[in-house]
Amino acid sequence: MIAEIAEAQRNAEGCCDRGRETRLSSCPPPSKPDERIIDTGACSTLTQAVVEETNGGTASQVLLAVRLKSDGGRVTEIEQVIARTADFAFNPKGVLDTAAQDWTTLLPADRRPTREHMNAAADRYYDMMEDPKNDPGFATPCQRWENGTNTTPKGDCYWRGATMSHPKRRLPVTDVELGVAVTIHNFRNDWLDVHIFKFNPDGRITLIQSVDGPGTKGTGWPLDK
Repeated sequence: MIAEIAEAQRNAEGCCDRGRETRLSSCPPPSKPDERIIDTGACSTLTQAVVEETNGGTASQVLLAVRLKSDGGRVTEIEQVIARTADFAFNPKGVLDTAAQDWTTLLPADRRPTREHMNAAADRYYDMMEDPKNDPGFATPCQRWENGTNTTPKGDCYWRGATMSHPKRRLPVTDVELGVAVTIHNFRNDWLDVHIFKFNPDGRITLIQSVDGPGTKGTGWPLDK
């Protein structure tokens, strides 16, 4: 796991302050399928990956989401959420099976949803669970994987379950070039949660990946981080 975090650190330190095309060519390829979201405006990154964790001499796969922020070529913030066997819908193989998903092709420069649009839609995703009238704007089809489990077999990401409320969300990483917004918060005030929303050129959500970690209250970070 140290190698994956170190790689994310290199992304934040060496790539975040440069243009997207230069940054991608200079960053080393991941050892396993992952999503690396780079916010050139905030100089922050979010990496999701399947990694191996050794505990008591036994190695097992876990899901990792790690956020880094840099300033002046130095990492200033590190935040990680880890999902393990006992966590919600845990299925690391399901993440590996989505390796063909495109998380690297940039959206056309003249058809990129704005940061404000993507952040508002990602935030409204949770409001939808409290009031179905809050439609984030999903593409057809839209697919969602939660801890590697596909929870949208019919390609419909609209929430049709029981209503629920959520604490305020943070949106610390938004990749305008790639068309991705990231939320980090405490799902239902029950467990740590990272959601990654992929938008198409029409500004609609096409893919969602999430890492749902252990049960706790809060995230340990202020809302402006």
